[in-house]
Amino acid sequence: MKRKPSIALIADAFTQLALTPEVEVIHLTPRNWRWQLLAHKPPDILFVESAWRGYRDKWKGKLAQSLNHSDSRNPDHASTATSNTLINIVQWFKQRRIPTLFWNKEDPISFTRFKAVAALFDVIYTTDCNSAANYRSAAFANTQFVGTLPFAVQPRLFYCDNRIHRLPNIVFVGGFYGNEYPQRSQQQQDIMTSLKDQSLIIYDRFWKKGKPCRFPNTLIKHCKPAIAPDKTAALFRQHQLYLNFNTVNDSATMLSRRVFEIAACGGVIISTPSPALTHFFGQEIPQITDGIEAAEWSQRLFKDTALRIKTGKRLHNMVMTKHTWRHRLEQISRETGIF
Repeated sequence: MKRKPSIALIADAFTQLALTPEVEVIHLTPRNWRWQLLAHKPPDILFVESAWRGYRDKWKGKLAQSLNHSDSRNPDHASTATSNTLINIVQWFKQRRIPTLFWNKEDPISFTRFKAVAALFDVIYTTDCNSAANYRSAAFANTQFVGTLPFAVQPRLFYCDNRIHRLPNIVFVGGFYGNEYPQRSQQQQDIMTSLKDQSLIIYDRFWKKGKPCRFPNTLIKHCKPAIAPDKTAALFRQHQLYLNFNTVNDSATMLSRRVFEIAACGGVIISTPSPALTHFFGQEIPQITDGIEAAEWSQRLFKDTALRIKTGKRLHNMVMTKHTWRHRLEQISRETGIF
């Protein structure tokens, strides 16, 4: 990229924070999008992700399609039809021959929820390489390019600071999905139960003001309310060990954003298995299947300071050399000619 791109953006808070240092961002909302586009020079691209809330929650319930069953993961984020506002926004860009890009950051789980939205766009990217074939079907006849774009980090936020003394805790930042993903939930409960005596801390993404913790009662005493997106980087520099649980366990590219961010901060991770872990990080992240393995690995890493520091440095270097948002934007430019 020869210059700083200009992007009209519809995205959730984590992606907003990650992209802002790299590009000139024009935040679009259902009410202000025309005014915003008139007030700025025409952007290089319309970039829309599979957003649940969008800028200042203005897209809440306006992008994802409702399902026939109860969506306990995002119970208040379902719309019944593709937003007419979004259709008008995409048409505005196409009339001016400005590229439009949709990024589904939660494939394959949310493919159906965002299928109608994705079909509007010239370019589609997915975090899951296995889902790319779905976007090349007849339902996406107007799409010109389909590619795989995994998560990434913003180095200005997620970096390693060796001056900080890491606390001897094992930390999980995320949610418990109960019967929605029973296999993951059972594995999660088994592993976390085995770590209760090792200074376990859980930041429950669903434990918000006015909403109780969703973890099992046996783990509630280890739980804390969710933290804000702009606070996660500091958290990932604060503790010695972190947990990751994979809902998608058959993809070489779909891997939680938190893994890249923890690694960028030099944090050491223990995770349930995933081909993506091996693809991106080789053998640097122990892959465990039950509570016994989790306890063994955590005890080893807590005791072996040299191994923990060495692993953290390797993970940090892997992310910084291949998986920043600058790398992802360069990939988009290389593959599509945008920017």
